[in-house]
Amino acid sequence: MDNIIPFPKKYQQGKRSYRIPLYSDYDVDLVLFCINAFGETEKRVGMEDLGKLDPIDVKKCIDKAVDSSIVSIEAKAHLQYIINSIEEIIL
Repeated sequence: MDNIIPFPKKYQQGKRSYRIPLYSDYDVDLVLFCINAFGETEKRVGMEDLGKLDPIDVKKCIDKAVDSSIVSIEAKAHLQYIINSIEEIIL
């Protein structure tokens, strides 16, 4: 175990990502709505595509939805709950 090579520090800084826990179908549906309504992609995103998306882009779409006037107050409250449960991961 004493032959471990340390990972160079230049690769350890600045890399961050997010984990977005989605526990119910309602959570998934709301996030998919945010991505399809406020995302910058022309292709429709489905549930099978969620794992392939960049969590930072998903978070931006959720933030846009919370600030939007087309989303109901109840949906905004639930989206705020999802935002509060997002965990930052330092890579």
